Amino acid sequence: APARRDVPWWRRRGTTNLAAAAVACAATLALVLVPNYRTAFGVNISYWDSVASYKQYGFLPSFVMGVREAQIRRPADYSESRAKRLEKSYAAKFDAQNNTDTRKAAEQQFAQTKPTVIAVMNETFSDMSVFEDIKAAGYDGPQYLKYGLTDSLQQGALDVSVRGGGTCNSEFEFLTGISMGFVPANVFPYQTYSLGRIDNLARQFKGLGYHTVALHPNLGTNWNRNMAYRELGFDRFLDIDSFPKDAPTLHAGVRDSVTYDKVIDLVEKSDDPQFILDVTMQNHGGYNLRNTPADILTGYNVEGAGNNDDLNEYLSVIGASDEDLRAFVERLRTIGKPIVLVFFGDHQPGISPAYNDASYPGEAEPGHSARTYQTRYMIWANYDVAGRDQVAADATVSASNLGATLMNAIGAPLSRYQKAELFSTTVVPQISSLGYQASDGTWHVMSDAQGAEEKDLADLRTMFYYEFGSRV
Repeated sequence: APARRDVPWWRRRGTTNLAAAAVACAATLALVLVPNYRTAFGVNISYWDSVASYKQYGFLPSFVMGVREAQIRRPADYSESRAKRLEKSYAAKFDAQNNTDTRKAAEQQFAQTKPTVIAVMNETFSDMSVFEDIKAAGYDGPQYLKYGLTDSLQQGALDVSVRGGGTCNSEFEFLTGISMGFVPANVFPYQTYSLGRIDNLARQFKGLGYHTVALHPNLGTNWNRNMAYRELGFDRFLDIDSFPKDAPTLHAGVRDSVTYDKVIDLVEKSDDPQFILDVTMQNHGGYNLRNTPADILTGYNVEGAGNNDDLNEYLSVIGASDEDLRAFVERLRTIGKPIVLVFFGDHQPGISPAYNDASYPGEAEPGHSARTYQTRYMIWANYDVAGRDQVAADATVSASNLGATLMNAIGAPLSRYQKAELFSTTVVPQISSLGYQASDGTWHVMSDAQGAEEKDLADLRTMFYYEFGSRV
């Protein structure tokens, strides 16, 4: 239209401009929402080093892909009131099952003693004797943890959601009780979400009057821990700068025993109850460094799978971790303060699938892979916990239930969500990124669930969205 001086410039072609803007917005939205950036454009973000991925693929594709993959879908029938009712119902069922004199005695004892609670997440600590070919070669797992610690409250296999890496997700599951089975694939919550509103063990213990400390003998920026710990509510974080520069090392980093010295120092210097998280580094991959001292190097020969040199390097440092754990427990026995120790491995090494495939060919998934997503754990106390027989009771748990299992074992107060999680294991014993385990021990993908299992998983997903999805 001819330009008219009495008509503002933005109205001279208003209809055309609005139509063009609508088309541009629609095209932009389509570009953001429709294509799969991994398959369509070959964008493959490394969440371990996301900065390098941004440099390689550019900001916009990397950012859009990251946002899309991190989205948590709201359940179709979700409402906050319904989620709260479910939590309350599941928690009431748990209370009905556990309204016993022994539980009451444990609760009273915990309230009076307020034991210091030490959690050790040991880097890549697992039991490779679960693979038949390795066991046939003479290896029978970490001896002290499996057979020497006869007075633990509970111990056994731990089902985790990562393998060969992704340490922070096992840590996240333990602290928050949130299963990675409900979190989108390829996501690491420490790096992706704001965790300031998420309930977790650090915040829970702080509410009980505890001082909370996390320590990790490496860079504080590893897996964004320096920010994640602050958001989770830890009072202090001791990273590599808090350890002596000449601290003894083994294989990939500072020895486990050095971190245990630091933990003992924290315990001895404070009269207040503490929750201490120790994330070790010694056993980190890879296992082709060929730097293992000859006096601890194992010599197992497994035929038909993997690389024996890599395997023996791994088994050697796990043996050293097992011995360091033995020495640590013996020191805690005599420390003169009530102590609870929970110890667990974060994941198996990346070399394990080859031995799994060779030992158990032709198995159906996800049951076949489940064996490679399993480590070990134990819960131990240096005092007699009321109502508990400290005879190393064997039980398999998942990483997301380990925190609630710990609190229940020592008589500590449980949140409604923790009670709901523990009760749900009577229907679905384990949940992880692989899927779920049925009561008969078989593993299935989530979409295969039927009947009581389908209802239990749907209820858990609703409670998960309330506790996590709606808060991040």
